[in-house]
Amino acid sequence: MRWRTPFALALATLLVSCSSVNCTSVGCGTGVQIDLRALPLLPGKASELKVCVDRECQTIRPESSALQLVQAPSTIKKETAVVVAVTMKGPDGATLVSDSITTDLGKFEPNGPKCGPTCYGAAVRVTAEGRLEREGVAG
Repeated sequence: MRWRTPFALALATLLVSCSSVNCTSVGCGTGVQIDLRALPLLPGKASELKVCVDRECQTIRPESSALQLVQAPSTIKKETAVVVAVTMKGPDGATLVSDSITTDLGKFEPNGPKCGPTCYGAAVRVTAEGRLEREGVAG
């Protein structure tokens, strides 16, 4: 009978140490990454960029032509289809890009499945012709 208590404690310690998960602390955000690198942006050409993920929109006023990647945040917390819309206007107000696409938000867990956070994302790119194309899951 006396051997059962130390054995039970040793077994419990072994089980707890084997089931512990070492987590890193990499963060992430939910949303859609939009790649603008294919656009032939010249200095001063774009004066306003509006990006929407479903009905969540943000407007950016680029200060230079160095704008290459935009992260459009979202409050959606599940794997689902979303509509991504991009509108870019020039300094004269003319529309340079206006397109939308449906893409799927994919789940990603940068620290592993048993460690937070869990985020949902997608990636799209704007072609040189101003059309949106799917790229996959952004992470």
